[in-house]
Amino acid sequence: MIADRLNSGNLTRNIYTDLTKDLPVYLLVSMTCIITLVIYIINRDVIVYQYQLLDYVRRVNVCLKGMFLAWSIFFYINMLLNKRRNLFKEYFKAIFIMFSDASKIAVFFVRLMLINICIANYTYLKQIIPDINPFTYDEVFYQWDKLIHGGVSPWVISHDIFSSSYWTFFFNLSYNIWFILIWGSVLYFMWYSRNHKIRQAYLLSFFSSWFFIGGVLAILMSAAGPCFMHLLEPGNVTYLPLMERLENQVESLWLLQIYGGETSQLQSYLWQAYSQRNSSLGAGISAMPSMHVSSSVLLALGAYQVNKKIGILLWCFAVVIMIASVHLGWHYAVDGYVALVVTVVIWKVAQFVVGKVGVKSKNQEVAMDTV
Repeated sequence: MIADRLNSGNLTRNIYTDLTKDLPVYLLVSMTCIITLVIYIINRDVIVYQYQLLDYVRRVNVCLKGMFLAWSIFFYINMLLNKRRNLFKEYFKAIFIMFSDASKIAVFFVRLMLINICIANYTYLKQIIPDINPFTYDEVFYQWDKLIHGGVSPWVISHDIFSSSYWTFFFNLSYNIWFILIWGSVLYFMWYSRNHKIRQAYLLSFFSSWFFIGGVLAILMSAAGPCFMHLLEPGNVTYLPLMERLENQVESLWLLQIYGGETSQLQSYLWQAYSQRNSSLGAGISAMPSMHVSSSVLLALGAYQVNKKIGILLWCFAVVIMIASVHLGWHYAVDGYVALVVTVVIWKVAQFVVGKVGVKSKNQEVAMDTV
């Protein structure tokens, strides 16, 4: 069986067939590169950051580690739920089976490189936001938040309802679980999903969301976020009570002390990278729209197509992330609302595109089979 998979003729044919199914994804990633280049050329006189594509390509191992961790956790949970025995034997057997399909591995690495290219483009646009459109909409979004929520800032409502420090710990933890779930979803749709339409729609939406929502829209709706407001404008203390409250909660709860107050540490890291104008990995500050909310909504949309019960759970998780983004000072509430709406639109467009392209792909496969 493995020998058949490694047959050079079959291997080439399988790789070609699988790669051609992802044509819309290649076109989209190419578009993100062109748009990024055009934005750079137009604004090169004011941009101080260097493009980091090679840095992200070199860090493919980081993506692999994240995906492998997510897969291992899901595998372990699945074994427990199904009350399977011989955990380690089944674990290594599953790994062996994964690496026995050479064509699948080749296609997987191509898709992984596409992710790195797209994320590099997104991160670059995020970093150059203050160079080409300085943060000007924070006050506007603050006012929108109050207008929508009856004259009260949403963070006040959140901390009134979820007043305990344990809730802050829970929201911090949710942000970390988000990382595992997002990379787990990418692994699933890149490797496991047998429904090509759902897989392509998810990957198209994933790339589109990060680049167009997190990059292009973030430039047009330039805002730093509540946690950076008092740092950008020392005289603006609108969100200082929130930041002081979060700091006090970290100091008062032993769980948050052990956990390290990760949100405040990450916010400090991002601010240092911004103020020193260095291009550290993952650097760049931007609030509108919220990519945590966008990616969580997309995760729920994709999962619902695969398993409705899991999809409902992930919709609940998306709500948690939306609350957490406000509770922890990362975002204005409107950041999440805009992200929700635009992500759903992107998902619908991706489904439409895949539906149209899918018909052509089937015709091409039939033609190849008749040769």
